[in-house]
Amino acid sequence: MNTKDKMVTRLNAGKKVRSSGLELLKIIAVFAIIISHISKWLYEPSPYVGFNEYVFNLNLNTPDLSILFVSATMQFGAFGNRVFYLCSVWFLLDSKKSGWQKAVKMYILFYILSVSSFAIEAIIRNGYIHTELILKSILPNVLQSNWYATYYIVLCFTYPLLNKLVNKMTEKALSLTVWIFLAVMMAAFFVGFAFMPEVVLWVWMYLAVAYFKRYKKEFCDNLKVNLIILISAIILCAGFKMLINYLGMQNILFKDQLLFFNINISPFTLVIAFTAMNVFRKMTFKSRFINYISSLTFLIYLTHANLIFRLRYIPEIFRYVYAIFGHNKLFLTVMTLSIALLVASTLVSIVIKHTLDLGISKLVDKVVAKVKERNALNQVPPISIEQIEERKTA
Repeated sequence: MNTKDKMVTRLNAGKKVRSSGLELLKIIAVFAIIISHISKWLYEPSPYVGFNEYVFNLNLNTPDLSILFVSATMQFGAFGNRVFYLCSVWFLLDSKKSGWQKAVKMYILFYILSVSSFAIEAIIRNGYIHTELILKSILPNVLQSNWYATYYIVLCFTYPLLNKLVNKMTEKALSLTVWIFLAVMMAAFFVGFAFMPEVVLWVWMYLAVAYFKRYKKEFCDNLKVNLIILISAIILCAGFKMLINYLGMQNILFKDQLLFFNINISPFTLVIAFTAMNVFRKMTFKSRFINYISSLTFLIYLTHANLIFRLRYIPEIFRYVYAIFGHNKLFLTVMTLSIALLVASTLVSIVIKHTLDLGISKLVDKVVAKVKERNALNQVPPISIEQIEERKTA
């Protein structure tokens, strides 16, 4: 056993090892999100730095397949987010616990990390920091400086209500809700409808997972069928991307529309994420190391996409990497930065998990225990004088 395995074994000593299929998928998903964010930050200039020569327009038609691939990676983030959400819903549907305690811990951690990064930046900049960055740092949930973390925390609070809704709906009601909304979503997608409220999508996806898990479990457990659908959806998604690129070079109506389908209502992304979850669920291998890294994915998500880091320092990193690779090796630039950011975020997350996250968890658990103890004492019925006398004589 090497040093790495020994370390993970000690960290997980005494714990039952669960299957690692979905845990591996979560690691793949968080890496996909990082790749997507690197491409997005390359495409969208930061308003908080005084230069933008690092920006690359990924919406332009191009004969260069490497640039086309980088443009396609902007959809990886939606895939990763859907994977995390769908996997969570799959297990939350059977949960009888309230998620508010976990949500409180996540919120405190999210808030401390956001404010801490702002404080460090203020020290580095001698107090000079943009007002908008200050507001987004001290109000990260309200201003959605990290929208997914905000929505996930809300999910932890609200999933018991969603479970009650699911329990009250008949199979027919669930089926109609799932298929009618999917038809509407597909129609909106193909006409280029730009956006649908994420909260609406999250509620619908919760109901969709409930429908398939309760009434179409045989389909969910069919590895062969899910694998075929997964591969087909990936091929179709890539085919649409290449088709739009080709048409854009031939016809002005499709010119510079590479990101046309890069929207949150993409049925391809949803199908890929759902079938991938079903495929990886059927993997029965067990790995403590994979499970441990998977336990870090929420922290990796928070640290790699830190508001101050991505808006103030990523542009500087792009400029430095361009100086090494040049502007013509875009794919190499994106993949190098993605791997480096994944490794760095993982290392930082390990430290946070065993310090700040652990401290917050202990504190919240202690406060909750005290509150429960006090409530239990308040519920003890008063002892009458007759009962006191009876105990004395006994």
